Parts: sequence; structure tokens; C-alpha cells
Amino acid sequence: WGNRREEAASLYGLALGANASGRPDDAEQHFREAIAIWGAAGDRRGEAVGQRGLSRVLEVRGRYAEAVELQVSALETLLEEGNPIDQSESYYSLARLFMNLGDHDAALR
Repeated sequence: WGNRREEAASLYGLALGANASGRPDDAEQHFREAIAIWGAAGDRRGEAVGQRGLSRVLEVRGRYAEAVELQVSALETLLEEGNPIDQSESYYSLARLFMNLGDHDAALR
């Protein structure tokens, strides 16, 4: 009934629920599906928000380097889109990831 962006938003919601209920495999799959749909639809902000969510799942799984790459990609897009709230969340997530990697100087920046 809806368009692909609505499908991606639903997958994003399922991913959040799966992550919150301790099902990282399902969360990762749903985030990846949502990101692919938003990317194909040209919805850059949606894609960035999905990347940020997937980054959180990867962080929990200890895949910090991948999580950093996704957060940086998301932040670059969000800086172009001009949404300060989204940007601040990405900066916070990056700082936390760098702390997990033991790079305190990067976390402070």
C-alpha cells in the first residue's frame, strides 16, 4: 500500500525493536534492508539515520571500526542536510566509539 520509503521506515522500526529486545542479528538485517531501500530511493537523510542505527548494533557486537565508518558516513551526510539534532547524536556516538577503541584524543575532538 505504501511506497518504498514507508517500507524502509517500518524496517527501521523493526530494527530498533529487535535491538532493544536483544536480537542483534535481526536488528542488523533490518537496518541493512532499510538502508538499501533509502539509498535506492535517494533518501540520503533516511540512509544516514539507518547507518547510525546499524552502527549502534555493530558497537554492541564489538565491531568498532565498522561502526566508526558508518557513523562518519552518516555524519557527513547529516552535515550536508543541516539537521543539528541528528549531527549532535552522531558526534556523541563517535566519541563513545573512539573511547571504546581507546583513542581518547579522537573522542575529545
